[in-house]
Amino acid sequence: MEMRYVDTDNSGWLRVKLEPIKTIVSLPQYIKVSFSERRSGRDYFKIEEGVYKGKNASVSQKTGASSWLGKPLPTYRGPVALTFKKGEGKLITSIGTLTATTDSGNPIRNGRHPVQLPAFPHDLARSYISRASKAMTWFYLGTGNAIPGRNDRYLHPGRISAGCVTVTDLSKWDALYAVLIVSRASGGKNVGTITVQS
Repeated sequence: MEMRYVDTDNSGWLRVKLEPIKTIVSLPQYIKVSFSERRSGRDYFKIEEGVYKGKNASVSQKTGASSWLGKPLPTYRGPVALTFKKGEGKLITSIGTLTATTDSGNPIRNGRHPVQLPAFPHDLARSYISRASKAMTWFYLGTGNAIPGRNDRYLHPGRISAGCVTVTDLSKWDALYAVLIVSRASGGKNVGTITVQS
């Protein structure tokens, strides 16, 4: 098998079909996959990272017989180490300090949290796309799997927080995304950690 990565449109997501069950899911940009074959206009592969790690899937080829499965692999970097200072409203990152907030009535707890690879697109952020093209890509802050409508601890862009680490400087989100999406911690699930302080 040949190692490739998931290419996407500007949203940062690619809809694929899990095989053989035919369920449609979305994969985030730059997830590693093992390409196996092209058959009847579809590329077949195994997902090597993220919440669908180990699952087989397929995707329609692009027009002109090109593929949504890119190569060579991008340059991945080591795990990120973010710091969120709740009281100061600051998120300290490798690209600088960004303004961020959390819900004062339901704040994310202090301590170190894993930052996971994105699991699914968040339609709640669709209204921000004109200011941050990757606004629907959120990074779950926890163990286990992110579950739509049930987890409330994410790193994401926006104006309102329900207990997440919400980056309010929308103009900086795509730059932060560009770092996070190619960062990897061991195990194929996380991009690094975030340390939350008072």
